[in-house]
Amino acid sequence: MATANLISIDPDIQGGTPCFVGTRVPIRSLFDALKRGRTVDYFLSQFPSVTRNQVDGVLDRANEMLPASEHAASSCCSTKTCRTIYGIISSDMTFLL
Repeated sequence: MATANLISIDPDIQGGTPCFVGTRVPIRSLFDALKRGRTVDYFLSQFPSVTRNQVDGVLDRANEMLPASEHAASSCCSTKTCRTIYGIISSDMTFLL
C-alpha cells in the first residue's frame, strides 16, 4: 500500500498531526498502544475508523525504515522492534511519508 494511502497531514485535522487517511486518528496512537503492550486488535477496537490494512501498511513502512541489524534481528511485532520504531517516530514521523 502506498504511503499516500496510509497517512494524511492536514492542518485542519488534528493541527497537522500525521493521521491515518480518512480518520482523525494520529499515527502516533498506534505506536503508543504498541509501546504499552497493547495488541493491534485492541488498537483497532479502540479506533474502529482505522482498518487492519492501514495498520499493517504503517507497520510495514516503519519496519522498512529500521536499520538492517534491527530488521534482521526481529519481526515487526516484537516488543523490541516496536519500541525501536516508536523511538524513530517520536523523533520525526515524516520518515513514513
